[in-house]
Formats: sequence, structure tokens, C-alpha cells
Amino acid sequence: MNKRLVALTPNPAIDRILTVSGFRAAEVCRVTEVRESAGGKGINVARVIGLLGHHTRVCGPLGGDNGQRIAAFAQREGLDATWTWLTTGESRTCDIIIDPRTPDTLVLNERGPQVSQEDWSVLAKHVEHEANTAAAFSVSGSLPVGVAPEWLVELITNILPTGIPIYIDTSGPALQAILQLPVAVLKINAQELGDVVGLSIATVHDAYHAARQVQAYGPHTVIVTLGKAGAVAVGPTEAWFAHTPSIRTISAVGSGDAFLAGVVVAFIDGLALIEGVKLGVACGAANTLVVGGGLLDMDDVRALKSHVTVTSLSAT
Repeated sequence: MNKRLVALTPNPAIDRILTVSGFRAAEVCRVTEVRESAGGKGINVARVIGLLGHHTRVCGPLGGDNGQRIAAFAQREGLDATWTWLTTGESRTCDIIIDPRTPDTLVLNERGPQVSQEDWSVLAKHVEHEANTAAAFSVSGSLPVGVAPEWLVELITNILPTGIPIYIDTSGPALQAILQLPVAVLKINAQELGDVVGLSIATVHDAYHAARQVQAYGPHTVIVTLGKAGAVAVGPTEAWFAHTPSIRTISAVGSGDAFLAGVVVAFIDGLALIEGVKLGVACGAANTLVVGGGLLDMDDVRALKSHVTVTSLSAT
């Protein structure tokens, strides 16, 4: 049986991680370490799925010299990636400044290249072809400049008839545009959820009821990540709140992507929603213990998963 996920990263980047002690309080700082890698939310998802023992094929648009570097980084890392090349434009760089002692993180995201409708059409056809032989499909991250949310809706709508589960993690106009689609899982954070329903999401109770509201639009399951507080997962017939014990983190960059990867793997393995949210929370927490998006230690995942607390919310 094919268990391959196809993961679309609409706006890939070079992730440039700078380790800088005390950067918040200083005007001039010394960089003690620089790491560069292929970046973007779908790429982070693919990394973690690989660590969990499954196969992902990454898709996305690349452009210019930065695009060539992203492709080279991905190949060097052993990621299975198939790219489409933009006719013009330069893929972006995202600077991630980390002070592991505090801990503290500052993320500087470039906008990325302008993508034409012609270039998007080539990408969409390529992604649809890849999805035809996949076990699942995911879209993770923001849309590039120039891409209308309706183009993403059309892409997802064309994949829906395959019957494979579709996982969505996006924001802003793209998120608003896909809410009516019957995707398998919409993964959303508390801030994004609050923007959708027009309310502040301050508690587990808030997250549960807002997720039920969004679920009525179209997604079969809505999962709300609450940062250190855990996550709320609302399915068609059940709902759960899951969290780990308090841990000392280094950086939360990529933790939402690690969370989604855990959920995807659990579902591909035929496990129930409760097991998906447990694995997702454990992976998200494990990602905070290391520097780098979509990186974790499987010993940390196992230890954290054994201490995840899950509470039923179905009667709330």
C-alpha cells in the first residue's frame, strides 16, 4: 500500500538560523553559529514525517539562485522533492535569530517572489499529478505574492475527487478561501482561529467552540494548536484536549509543522483522532527542544508522548 504524503510548500525559503546570545538587549551582537537549510512549512512537515518512518514528496515553486540553493539543500538532506521553476523571481530567505540561553527567537520572513498565473498553473498541474498516486496531500504555509486564494481553492478542489485525505495549514486570505472545502483536517493556531470567528481565543473552551463553528463550514476535523498549552482536536463525533507537562524550550520555530506531521502519520497508520493529537502534541513539543524547524529527537517524542494528558471535550 502506498503511504506517501505529497506536501505542497507554496512559498519555500532558505532558512538561515543565527545563534546570537543576548540579541534583544544589545545594539551590536556577535553571531556564534549560522545554519542554512531548505525551509518552509511543508518542508518541515516532510522532515518530521521522515523521522517518524514515512515517505513524503515535497512540491513547491523555486526561482533564481536562492531556488537553486534550496533545491541543493533539500537534496543534500535526502528529502524527496520535485520542484517547478518560476520564469522570473528569486526565492526568499528567512532569518531566524535564536538566543538559546533566554530562550528567545526572532523570525524575519521575506515576502518571496511574485508568482504569475502561468507559473502557478504549471505548479498546480504538477501537484495534481503527484497527488494522484499519493496516500495523502497537505498544503502548509503562506501563498506567494501574486497568487490569488481562489487558485489554491481550485487546486484543492481538483484533488478532492481522488478521495485522499487533505491536510491544510495556512493563514490570512488563503485560510478564509478554503474554509468551505470538505478537507480532512484543518490545522489552525489560536490567533488564526480568532481572526476567522472574530473572537479572542483565550481558553480551551473558546478553542473548542470556535473550532466547532469552523467545522460547520466544511473541514471534517479542526485542530487548534495553543502553543505551550497544548491542542484542541474537534472531529465529527469526538473532541479532545491534549497537552504535555511543562518543559524548558529552546525555540518554537517549526513546532506547528511537527505537530501536523504527527497527526498525518497517525492517520496514515489508521489510528484514531485521540492518537493523532497525542502524537502531534509530542512531536510539536519535541521540536521546541532543538534548534531548527522540523527537527526533533525520537527519544524525546517517545518520552513526551508517554506523558501527554488527553481530556474528552465531547460533552462540553
